[in-house]
Amino acid sequence: MAWPGHRWLFHVTELITPNRCWVCLAGEAEGGPIRHGLCFSCWKEVASDPHHRCRRCAATIGAFTEGDQACPTCRAKDLHLDSTVRLGPYEGLLRDVILMMKTPMGEGLAEQMGHLLAEVKGEELRLKSLHLVTCVPMYWYRRWQRGHNQADRLARCLSQSLHLPYVPHLLRRRYGAAQEVQPSASARWQNVRQAFSLRAGANLKGQRILVVDDVMTTGATLSAIAQCLRRAGAEEVHAAILARA
Repeated sequence: MAWPGHRWLFHVTELITPNRCWVCLAGEAEGGPIRHGLCFSCWKEVASDPHHRCRRCAATIGAFTEGDQACPTCRAKDLHLDSTVRLGPYEGLLRDVILMMKTPMGEGLAEQMGHLLAEVKGEELRLKSLHLVTCVPMYWYRRWQRGHNQADRLARCLSQSLHLPYVPHLLRRRYGAAQEVQPSASARWQNVRQAFSLRAGANLKGQRILVVDDVMTTGATLSAIAQCLRRAGAEEVHAAILARA
């Protein structure tokens, strides 16, 4: 596993020997053809989801659970989402890739994962007849610290692959502690209350919108955003994520 401190090694070796895997640094000779920045072995592990999932919140469900209806995880919640598409659960190599994306040198990897998400889930997303793609915004100070917003890079590349306009309609208007450090599910929901707003002039009446993020845990962030978009007239709000915790 190549952790953030080894990214400099990746960029140096990429200059000498192009087409190396972003994750394990294997070249085509060792890992096979490079696809969306990943060798065949890493691509297969990241892109394969062996589990059944809830169509509404993307949580892993049992084989005999009805996936088109609210599952036990989201049945008692008003997520304001029509559906959620995921690559897989937040574990294993997919989790490692997402953690790498969150580092200052992870912007290029996030772009590759956006194209991979489009390849694997593009057909499912096209059936929703979407009008535009947007993303979960990051507060300006945190973006300055990291150097990029991985959700923004995912959404831009996903929109290109789907031939849909990317419109960053949303703003995060206050700084809050990161969702992953919240002590409980209720704290996560409280942390994002009234955290988002729309940019001036946004007209979403009758629009079917895809919101992109890297990880969904309790659904609090995406629910808050979906509610904001619906108040502005959005007809449907769908989500695309890399992983569901």
